[in-house]
Amino acid sequence: ILICYIFFSCILEKDSFTKRQLALCIIPFFIITLKLSLAFIFLIPLLVFFLQLKKRDYRRTVFIFVCGLIVSLPWLYRFVILSGYLIYPFPDIDIFSFDWKIPVEMVEDERNWIYSWAKIPHLNPEMALAMPFDEWFPIWFSKQSDEYLQIYYLALASPLLMLFCIKKIKQKPMHLYVWLVAFVSSIYTFYTAPDLRFMFGTIISAAIIPLLLIDFPFLNKLIFKVMAYVIFGYFFFDYFLIELRAVKAYQDKDTPLYT
Repeated sequence: ILICYIFFSCILEKDSFTKRQLALCIIPFFIITLKLSLAFIFLIPLLVFFLQLKKRDYRRTVFIFVCGLIVSLPWLYRFVILSGYLIYPFPDIDIFSFDWKIPVEMVEDERNWIYSWAKIPHLNPEMALAMPFDEWFPIWFSKQSDEYLQIYYLALASPLLMLFCIKKIKQKPMHLYVWLVAFVSSIYTFYTAPDLRFMFGTIISAAIIPLLLIDFPFLNKLIFKVMAYVIFGYFFFDYFLIELRAVKAYQDKDTPLYT
């Protein structure tokens, strides 16, 4: 929800990068502390910094950056205290040598399990991660529910819709920038760990943003906004039900995970 709030605030609210500078910086920093897979959302506060530097408003730029650090530093501190790594489980960023530091082999094993489980659960991580795309994708695809696939199809069609709205994009370049952030983030997450829970906000945003550029002459703006909220609510509720079913499946082996 926070992801969608940030993306749609950028494109639906006038002068959002002037009126909501602090929110557009602090919330993305906070989102990254919740899910590191959404790190691409940092491109939103990066644009805020760039616009402020362009105005030569250095004091406000520093203030916003410090606020972002205040949000991020406790998160990084927790990782260091609990694991000995600045970001866990990513042993590549290895700058400390504390006594309580988790062995690098265990960290790499946990990271590999996260990536491999998203592709093919229960399979040995080394085997799953060694598979090329054309091997693991058919297996992954066969395990997806129809509800999940609807979301993926909409996001996959979004580049065609953006091309269809090329004239509108010239008038509203912010739509293109925000859509690119959402789409690229979704593609990266899908390639590394293709589980919808890692990219629900970005993939829904990538799917819906092009629809906001299409003119529907038979609909006024109010009705169109209501329809956009209804579409988002449908997919959010649908995703909630699927995740609830997944929890029940882990608790009860007789409950089907996919139907």
